[in-house]
Amino acid sequence: MESLIPIFAGGFMKLVDEMEDAHILEEYKEYAQTLCTLFISLWFYSNVYISLLFILCVIPACYFVKQIDTVYWKTLIPIPFIIFLLKMDTLEYIDTYDIVQRALTMIIIFILIFVEAKVNPEETSLRKIVCRVFYIILGFAVIYLTSELSSAAFIQSFTLYVMGYYSVSVISKTLFTQIPEASSDSHQPKPI
Repeated sequence: MESLIPIFAGGFMKLVDEMEDAHILEEYKEYAQTLCTLFISLWFYSNVYISLLFILCVIPACYFVKQIDTVYWKTLIPIPFIIFLLKMDTLEYIDTYDIVQRALTMIIIFILIFVEAKVNPEETSLRKIVCRVFYIILGFAVIYLTSELSSAAFIQSFTLYVMGYYSVSVISKTLFTQIPEASSDSHQPKPI
């Protein structure tokens, strides 16, 4: 069950984002927001280091790129702070090797997300969907290859969150969005 929490957290976060951006299934938006808040809170509560990561890196980065753009996303900001305060007595000593593993994982994930955004700047395309399917498969490889590391629980949790996010993205882009196709007419010169 613990593995499902980060998957649902990422999935519902992307579902709410899709509902707001693409205006799909809007009549269910409040339900999705409630479930998103629930699973995000459970995810942060299950691993205090995830809350700390969001406090130190994710929230400032989202503000920097102006991704916190609706009232709902702003209401989620206090959650990692509150949960960190509630759970900070569970913080344990992490050795340097463990910190390097966690930092390296985050850097790799952020680089892949940045590369994907630069390679596929359009909101919907077949190339973006294929890229996200590749990242989901890569997530399984990351979980398998890092299963013996001391920071395996942290890496697995964050990787499952990203996989849930990308899974919902692939499903929504495939089922609810018209994917622009490259037509053979696009290579023909346009008449004057």
